[in-house]
Amino acid sequence: MEQELITEGGKINASVSNEGWFISFTDRSNDHQYEIQRDDEKGFFEDDAAVHRRVAELALDGSIPHLSAIRFIQANSPKEMEILKRTIGDYKMNKIENMLMKY
Repeated sequence: MEQELITEGGKINASVSNEGWFISFTDRSNDHQYEIQRDDEKGFFEDDAAVHRRVAELALDGSIPHLSAIRFIQANSPKEMEILKRTIGDYKMNKIENMLMKY
């Protein structure tokens, strides 16, 4: 199961590698194993919250890699999902969750 998650996360990362963010594995806890993080070396974003807002914006526009990233976090990292929701707000998160049900 863990290898499948790493592979899925790797596929998402490969599709967004030029955007300045990635999904990272963390060993914080079972409910916070993955995070959406900025790529510090690329310097496109001020902080992880800026990445969350950008990923959400593109997901709301229907971008499959960005919807996939949020779906991956939703399924595998509840704490990161809570952080994402706090960052982008209930309204946008509800819209994204509705899109994910159809996707």
